[in-house]
Amino acid sequence: MNGPIFTLRRWQAGDGNAGNPSEVQGVAVARLVLRRTDAPGALVALADRRYALTGPLIAVGPPRQMRRFLRRRTALARERPEQIWLHAASLCLDADLRDQERPLL
Repeated sequence: MNGPIFTLRRWQAGDGNAGNPSEVQGVAVARLVLRRTDAPGALVALADRRYALTGPLIAVGPPRQMRRFLRRRTALARERPEQIWLHAASLCLDADLRDQERPLL
């Protein structure tokens, strides 16, 4: 696994297209899990088995920590579109893990 277990920071112009990233923090995107439709952003599975949420912020981490992050951020979100996006990302993360038959790390 590359880098820290979980990272969170602002998305920067040099990071590329937040709505359709080909890599995140130097790790290739293995597949797009969910694309945000109301703003640039995506939930992607990375080649190193972690997940990344892109948009105004970038969060990268293993499935269990990503699930916890998404649920916490959903509860704290002030804007309804943000709540909907984060909740949808959480549901899609769970579905992707089931589809891939991958245990939480």
